[in-house]
Amino acid sequence: MDFVGYSTKLRSIDRDLEKAQADVGRQQPARTEVRNFNSALPDYIKRLRASIGALDGICTKLASKAQNPERYSSKEYAADLDRYEKLRREYSDAGTKLNDLFRRMQG
Repeated sequence: MDFVGYSTKLRSIDRDLEKAQADVGRQQPARTEVRNFNSALPDYIKRLRASIGALDGICTKLASKAQNPERYSSKEYAADLDRYEKLRREYSDAGTKLNDLFRRMQG
């Protein structure tokens, strides 16, 4: 597997999200529904970026393990995977909130 390639792609996505986060912070919408959505969006992006960072860390360590299998133990991998799953659930929950706000904004 191309863990280095995955890591590179994850870092690119993170940079794009960082730009989007800055753009959202500069907006000042008039409608309350849009303001509510825009105030929740940075939290979602922050949580998504954290999960991407955790996944990038796993990919980086797996790429290193391909060179030296002793570098990344199964125990470390399991702990990193647990951390990633926790962060993934957090961004998923934030996404559910964001979807609810989006529906209210539309309707």
